[in-house]
Amino acid sequence: MFDLIRIQLQRSDSLHEEARQNPEVSLPTNPGRKLITGIINSFTAKSEIGGPMAASYLLDLPDHYKSHAFQTVYWRSFVTEAMSAFQLGEPTLGTVSNTDGPVDRSTSTQDKVIIARRQLQWVALSPVKDYIYRPLEHENYCLYDWIRLATKSKRKPSNKEHKIETTIPAAFKLDRNSSVQDESFHKFTEAHPQHGTHTVRLENGRIDTVPNFVGGTLPRRDRGDRDYYCATMLTLFKPWRTGLDLKSLDSTWDEAYETYQFTARQESIMDNFNLRYECLDARDDFSKQRKAEEEHKHM
Repeated sequence: MFDLIRIQLQRSDSLHEEARQNPEVSLPTNPGRKLITGIINSFTAKSEIGGPMAASYLLDLPDHYKSHAFQTVYWRSFVTEAMSAFQLGEPTLGTVSNTDGPVDRSTSTQDKVIIARRQLQWVALSPVKDYIYRPLEHENYCLYDWIRLATKSKRKPSNKEHKIETTIPAAFKLDRNSSVQDESFHKFTEAHPQHGTHTVRLENGRIDTVPNFVGGTLPRRDRGDRDYYCATMLTLFKPWRTGLDLKSLDSTWDEAYETYQFTARQESIMDNFNLRYECLDARDDFSKQRKAEEEHKHM
């Protein structure tokens, strides 16, 4: 920083010296302002954050542009809720093997909720409740699509007495580039804590939203706990309100997974889920291959 100031001062001194020796050389009308401007411009050129970037932050402008938006999803809470319908006695603790090491798989994990006040009582809110108590009009939307498209908002006082007729749509599966036919606001079912105060709608404007699964890596399909993988995929891609909607009591998760007809888009998404593990496996195989070749050379 001091070097930049020194360079600007030297340039100013050399300009004044040249003006004294040669009367034809004219000095700036405001030399002090020109000196300060030169120093500031030098700082801007050398700084890690440029002037336009700093201005964009001050004006609350985006610092990057992307084709998709991302919605954070704590996926374990939904899987835990779905599997809780089949707990007998004390829940068991299992492990899911993946490249990053064993991951705890416990159906006893409690869902994290937000405590909110409704009139004179406190209620627990969570994304899991939002989905399982979603409007009847959204009955046939799977969790993956509902997370992408749903927007919850508080009802206006003028609309609280408005009665909305509920009709369950015909069964369908939202595929790539498919649009939502009904973008109206609908009430949650009566079991939802915000049934009388909030509404939810599915927006075509969120069609490019991608769920960002956090809270642990998704299970892999080619190794580890097969039942847990099947339960997770069914939870994401088959519409449900309780775990009994995903499979019957006398069937296994693997059987329910194999008999359910996923769309081509859903199968493509599941393939993408496994790409990370395939890349890690390829990296490990390549590392082993190079190590074996080096050992062979030294023999």
